[in-house]
Amino acid sequence: MNNSKLGIPVNYLAAISYIMCYFQNYVVLLLLIGYILLKEDNVWLKKTAFKGFLLALAFSCATSIIGVITSIIPLAAIVFTIIKLILSILKAVLFFVLAFEGVKQKSISIPFIDNLVDKCISE
Repeated sequence: MNNSKLGIPVNYLAAISYIMCYFQNYVVLLLLIGYILLKEDNVWLKKTAFKGFLLALAFSCATSIIGVITSIIPLAAIVFTIIKLILSILKAVLFFVLAFEGVKQKSISIPFIDNLVDKCISE
């Protein structure tokens, strides 16, 4: 098992990054992802951390857009509340499945995000 420079196994650090991305504490998240991108040598770990960060941003943007639409069109509040609930459940399931897959040093393919990660982080 490969260890990171912190002494933590790489797969556990990937799982931790996914869990931090789920909770979206952006200060801790930026410190963790920044450390991984700047100091770690493992390309898989870098791609995993960046993928989690992009997914966290995508869920934040989607939630914000739903909030704006709900404030503009009050009649749509019920529909968008249900959509927001579905997004919350999807986010929880996705990040925890990704964390468990990260422990096994695997990942789930999300084509759009994976293509963006591959463009930004090369081997």
